[in-house]
Amino acid sequence: SRIAPRLYLGDARTARSPHAMNKFRFTHVLSITAPRKRCMFHGIRTYSCVLEDEEDQNIYQFFRATSKWIAQALDAGGVVLVHCEMGISRSATLVCAYLLWRREVASAQQAIAAVKSQRWRAEPNPGFERHLVRWSGRGCRLRCGKRTHC
Repeated sequence: SRIAPRLYLGDARTARSPHAMNKFRFTHVLSITAPRKRCMFHGIRTYSCVLEDEEDQNIYQFFRATSKWIAQALDAGGVVLVHCEMGISRSATLVCAYLLWRREVASAQQAIAAVKSQRWRAEPNPGFERHLVRWSGRGCRLRCGKRTHC
């Protein structure tokens, strides 16, 4: 699902599909999957995070690094796919964190609504949603090591 220009949210099946990879011309793939579920990509820049889709998992730890990675890829003209196993919770949460970091939206609720408007299945689990609220309140204000208003 296209979330923003050159930014897509999907599932592992899409990420493993040579047809999809060619059709959308992905240059960068960010994977957030359970251990031993990572996809391998040839000729594509990748960033991998290992995390279970459980409410008690600390997805917050990935927000800053993945937001920067997505931003750098897009700023360089890349086409980015962010995926987890089903494209519902983990990957949607990282895309929401990126939208907050880039100031595309002002709150966690707005980020989730923006993502859901493009991918109706997107639904960060309650624990991840709490991390997004925390990120929107203070974490994403620390862009590039400088305090800015989010």
